[in-house]
Amino acid sequence: MFSGGPDSTTLLYDLVNQGCHVHALYFDFGENSTRSVHQILSKVGDNVSLHHFRFSDFMNEFYGLPQPILMRRGFIMNEIPETAEYVQPFGSAISLMLAASWSIKNNIRDVFYGIHYNDTHFTDNKAEYFAMLSSLTELCEGPNYRVQFHTPYLDMPKAQVVQKGAELGIDFADTWSCAAHGEVHCGACPPCLDRQMAFTLAQIVDPVAYAGDVVQVR
Repeated sequence: MFSGGPDSTTLLYDLVNQGCHVHALYFDFGENSTRSVHQILSKVGDNVSLHHFRFSDFMNEFYGLPQPILMRRGFIMNEIPETAEYVQPFGSAISLMLAASWSIKNNIRDVFYGIHYNDTHFTDNKAEYFAMLSSLTELCEGPNYRVQFHTPYLDMPKAQVVQKGAELGIDFADTWSCAAHGEVHCGACPPCLDRQMAFTLAQIVDPVAYAGDVVQVR
């Protein structure tokens, strides 16, 4: 599963570096990461196939919200994540099971997800949750339809993921983390703050522009 952020990009490069052919599933919920996704994949080589699925119109109609959030806990600072109306219950399970269903249809049995240790305070980002979902695919359809969810960075802090990405040669200027809808990263939403902290701890310069960095010249 690929979002265009630093974590999923690191996982993508990691798998390609291991000799895997990767089917990158990009679930487009109307966020600003589409350009980043295409920029990254233009540089990664021939061992990646992009599958871009646009869910924004359907999800907006289904939930009756401008931009319902499923996979990413992206919210603005004055919203509480447990009560913010844009964070949908069971969103992670919906997205992961969609990925599992697509995988079975395409004779694939392994789904990789670039979640990291810093996000394990959420119930749906714990090892037992992913193990349960893997078991659920078998329980629903039988052992021939089991899909294994892999989270190789689950015990790794985000800063360490960033370090690994740098070692793999990722151009982090292409990646996108922001939950807002600006032309550059806002620098204030939790994904931006998490990103800034990770790059600081990794002692790597974050090459993306932030809203506070933009200076108007008259």
